[in-house]
Amino acid sequence: MMIAKLPPTPSELELSLSERVDRARLNLPDLRTEGPAQAEPEGPPFGRVFAEALQKVNDLQVEADHQAELVATGRAENLHTAVLAMEKANLALQLTAQVTRRAIEAYQEISRMQV
Repeated sequence: MMIAKLPPTPSELELSLSERVDRARLNLPDLRTEGPAQAEPEGPPFGRVFAEALQKVNDLQVEADHQAELVATGRAENLHTAVLAMEKANLALQLTAQVTRRAIEAYQEISRMQV
């Protein structure tokens, strides 16, 4: 009994012999017929992470304002607590400004690229 061999598909005809051997060995998908695989994003979306970071910076600023008010009115128990809160808020604001500046520079660099 003889088994008939199916004719090759058009995409198989377009592949060279070495490509067919490589695909058979590695069991790679044919991107011409199946399309690229969609990668699933890992972790939370960037917008949410960025919003949470900005909220933390805002919280540090509010705490520093509160501590400054306590010092100004004479109700502060420890002066070093107020100074620490103000320095944390200052450093967080400086970091936020630097990240924003770098993000804008990266956007401008990408927009200058020719496709």
